[in-house]
Amino acid sequence: MELKLVLRSSKDGSRKEFRAVTSVRRSYQELDGLIGEIKKELIGNATVSFSFKSGNMDGVLVFLDGQFLGKTPLQRSDILPGNHRIKYYKDGFQSEEKKVSIRDGGSFEILLSKIPKEGLISVVSNPEGANVYLGSEFLGKTPLKNVRVKTGYNRLRLSMEGHVDLLKGVEIKKDEETKLDLILRPGDTLSYYKNKQNVFLDHSYNDFSIYSLYGILLFYAGYYYFNLKANDLYDRARSRVNFTNLLLAASVAPQDQFIGLYLYEERIIRETNADAGKYQKLSGNFGRREGVTGGVMVYGMAAMLILAATFYWLGLDEETLDVGVAPKRVHNPYAISGQFVEVDSYAKFNFKF
Repeated sequence: MELKLVLRSSKDGSRKEFRAVTSVRRSYQELDGLIGEIKKELIGNATVSFSFKSGNMDGVLVFLDGQFLGKTPLQRSDILPGNHRIKYYKDGFQSEEKKVSIRDGGSFEILLSKIPKEGLISVVSNPEGANVYLGSEFLGKTPLKNVRVKTGYNRLRLSMEGHVDLLKGVEIKKDEETKLDLILRPGDTLSYYKNKQNVFLDHSYNDFSIYSLYGILLFYAGYYYFNLKANDLYDRARSRVNFTNLLLAASVAPQDQFIGLYLYEERIIRETNADAGKYQKLSGNFGRREGVTGGVMVYGMAAMLILAATFYWLGLDEETLDVGVAPKRVHNPYAISGQFVEVDSYAKFNFKF
């Protein structure tokens, strides 16, 4: 795969071309040089060369101001000089973050220390012999007894050929044994987690719950329309019925004319009430003063609300419920007291594999 990128200056119309040959599979690794060239072109010659080390440990992830740079040992020549925050991270080790002044030809080195394993976990599975992973760390095959692991929230995964991978959130506490007795179901992992909540074709319970909420809006539109039609009938009848003229006719006009006028206006009111009542039976009503009056639209909204809650409840299971957030205050020298609280979040289960 050949890439050609052209930068055109909006000031003088000049062009700068960049070319690279790579593959889709290795583009992330092979385009690093091209990215550096583009950075230099856009930023100018103000960038400096800087190296990142981690002692004898290789493969430590390096982040500069939150942006991933690469793995140690690392040499970069496209970094702007000045003060930056550098973070080192490696699974199983304590991450380190420091504020560093970067200058040309400089280097930065931190030695990471291992996270102490102060918790215990025991895992039994049916069938036995399943691979057990805590996060990305392989613990062994079941049954496991009193294996030392790091404390805190994590995700446990059991994997076995011919069975669906089991994912479960766990909290490992210091000097406490976490015991788990788990059952693996036969099947294919990818197809199970891809289709586990599908009810009809590729529609899940959550989809039908959302469709039901949309149905509430549809019935509410009907409720509003039919009430509007009923009110319009009353407004038109009000302009045809005049009680002032009726009172005047009672005192001035002959009795037969008064009776005829009264019956005519009474018929208008009766027909209006009958026609408007049909719309009100369709719409129903609810309000603070009127209370709730049954109608097709009101019943429809209530039914859709019940269906939305029902489909949502049906879509819940142990795996989808096993999601949480653990707020935890962490030391931050740059936080303003009383204003900023950082939280460590964890997802015990990611809804889909």
